[in-house]
Amino acid sequence: MSNPIEFYAPFAVLAKQSVKRTTNRRTGKPIWYTPPHIAQNANALRTWAEAHPPSEPYKGPVIVSYTFYFSTPRKKLWGTLKDTADDLENLCKQLTDCLAKCGWFAVGDGQVAGFDNTFKYWAETDGVRVRVWQ
Repeated sequence: MSNPIEFYAPFAVLAKQSVKRTTNRRTGKPIWYTPPHIAQNANALRTWAEAHPPSEPYKGPVIVSYTFYFSTPRKKLWGTLKDTADDLENLCKQLTDCLAKCGWFAVGDGQVAGFDNTFKYWAETDGVRVRVWQ
């Protein structure tokens, strides 16, 4: 097992929803796009991931651990598990796609996690803790 790489990004991760669809007014053909706020969030995540790269891309399956923190003004909820909207799959997909685009993994998209461990907690501020090792 290699040494884990761990970092904390102090901002909200937006769930990677399915792409949106609109229709071209001139041709009537569908146009598929990623909403701008999701693209901006992905760019910010990539910036953080690029600041903490592995010495060389991981080859083969890896273990990833994501802990998402969602802000709430209700102090009694801080530290408790969050069981409301933003499903784990879309949150993980956004983060894993960003790590893959930064060159963390030597394998293709979606083929990286041999095991993942994901949590969502209520907290004072938004953030995400990422831990990756092999």
